[in-house]
Amino acid sequence: NFDDTCMTVQIYDLPVITTSADTFVCIGDSVQLNVSGANSYFWTPNIDLTDNLLSNPLSYSTNAIEYFVTGIDLNGCSNIDSLDLTVSNVFANFNFSAPCATDSAFFTDLSVSNNANTNIWEWNFNDPTSGLDSVSILQNPSHIFNNSGIFDVLLSVENDKFCTADTLIQVNVSISPESIFESDSVCLGLPISFSSLLSTNGSGTITQTSWDFGTGNIGDTSNLSNPSFTYATAGLYTVCLTVTSDLNCTENFDDTCMTVQIYDLPVIT
Repeated sequence: NFDDTCMTVQIYDLPVITTSADTFVCIGDSVQLNVSGANSYFWTPNIDLTDNLLSNPLSYSTNAIEYFVTGIDLNGCSNIDSLDLTVSNVFANFNFSAPCATDSAFFTDLSVSNNANTNIWEWNFNDPTSGLDSVSILQNPSHIFNNSGIFDVLLSVENDKFCTADTLIQVNVSISPESIFESDSVCLGLPISFSSLLSTNGSGTITQTSWDFGTGNIGDTSNLSNPSFTYATAGLYTVCLTVTSDLNCTENFDDTCMTVQIYDLPVIT
């Protein structure tokens, strides 16, 4: 008055789904995601993926994101794993001190790197006359431009996530003023005239002239363009002229010196 029967059922293990390690992508680039351990896959969220049904889609994400992937084996069993994607980028930027020719220009790196550290700097000053000094790998270099003109300075940077960026800024290199003067030797008691009219402005305009008549006395100076001076004793004197221009650079001035002679008066007997 009864009957029984038996059958075997199988409980399958879940597939072991293994994704690649947490990774990063540079903005503007792509990174390949990888998963193994199943027969078919389904990535979520389906954002910035080339194909969310592949085992190895590319991600072009511009934002940090956590991807989940469901793997299904031939038995229809499924399991899930995830990976975190970090986004990194670097922005190249710099500023510099306004240079004059033959003056050191100082460059300051202002680059910014997100989720990474900038660790490579490559400068190209596009100054062929400086030879090997036309490039630098320092973060904050200096450079001497031997000639005036406009130079296209290029900064390329890379961070420790291998993200790269570059920027090009034009640097205007000015011509420094040049101090030139002329004078004559005179007899004691006569005023000696000086003129700075031969001095050149360079790329700017001379705004100040300073004379030192070489006597050693603090007051024996002048700020006139064309002064005269009467020496109290005969002898040789080193006269110096400094001209300063309105250029915004370190070498916005120039000075030059020359020797003048004050003759003793003859002794008339």
